[in-house]
Amino acid sequence: FDGRWGNRRAPSGVKIPDGLLDISDLSGKEANEDERRLFYTAVTRAKKQVFISSAGVYHGDAGGKEKIEAQFIDELGEKHVQEVDSDEIDMVDVSELQYSEPTDLFFGENEQEYLQQVLRNNFKMSPTSLNTYLTCKRKFFYENLLRLPREASPALSLGSAVHKALEKLFIEYGKTGDVPAFAWVHGEFERALEREALSENDMEAVREKGSRILKDWFEFYKESFKEALYIELFFGTKNIHLEDVPLTGKVDKLESLVGVSNEAKVVDYKTGKPRSRNDILGETQSSDGSLIRQLYFYKILCDLDPVIRQKVVAGEIDFIQPNERGKFKKEEFEYEEEKLAELKELIISTYEQMQTLDFTQTDDQYECSRCPFAGVCGR
Repeated sequence: FDGRWGNRRAPSGVKIPDGLLDISDLSGKEANEDERRLFYTAVTRAKKQVFISSAGVYHGDAGGKEKIEAQFIDELGEKHVQEVDSDEIDMVDVSELQYSEPTDLFFGENEQEYLQQVLRNNFKMSPTSLNTYLTCKRKFFYENLLRLPREASPALSLGSAVHKALEKLFIEYGKTGDVPAFAWVHGEFERALEREALSENDMEAVREKGSRILKDWFEFYKESFKEALYIELFFGTKNIHLEDVPLTGKVDKLESLVGVSNEAKVVDYKTGKPRSRNDILGETQSSDGSLIRQLYFYKILCDLDPVIRQKVVAGEIDFIQPNERGKFKKEEFEYEEEKLAELKELIISTYEQMQTLDFTQTDDQYECSRCPFAGVCGR
């Protein structure tokens, strides 16, 4: 019913009577977008037909309450919906049904047209979406095309809050020329963390860890801070293309090389555990090379951006938390033309593969075990 599927209302807001507003306007991005995608995913899993049930009155602790149907049912269109009385449906005992694990997605003509339109008009390839597709095409489908909502992750919330604090730090440093006190930086971290949707226990754990690693990192590097050329440089609004592939991404920081005014390096912060140089390069058994691929992707973005005048010749990964010995670590890489050309070919070929709507599942059970969409795809 409406309010449960779509049009959720904040408990502190002023209640608007059901059905008063026009709820059929799909223009632009609005609050129901994520739930609409989830509804679409559920409905399109059926190969022949799907039954959607609702009741005119729902009974709770306060007695019966009339409800209207969820707006998503109206959005399906009259030609796709046939109303039937539940008494006319032959019910099946679900305990007699055998479960079969879904492995392949089935797209009808309308679904194919819709997904291809999303890829053409609403999708831009980023380092993260490229790595996701290379890891598991099905995860890419759920995350980047349907954009299914998922539970907040403490690790992602930690990274987001620390990144925001560092962004504010270098903006302030660039404006004043003075390094602000850590108390000021920590306040920015706290403000950013409060915007994260975490449980009370997770919030406290992330607050404790983030405060500790941010303070240690700040005290270790504060005497060597450099003014940045760009901070949180976002390419999504710049209409950047590699041949026919639309690109996007966000660079944490771009700074000049020491003693060279016309050359720069990309700086990428990581709040996870420090990785070895070989692991970053993808030269260990457990590494897929996603980190070095990300650094090279940033190089491509910077080279294609007509506003950036500096030549980007290097990329650096700055690990915010120390290693097991309590030492902080940075790894810097000079870009190689051969590897850059290889990534460009990979971006183009992967985008072409996306157009074929190839969203097969990975066979890597470890990836499945930590995927937030494992239950959706049957793994």
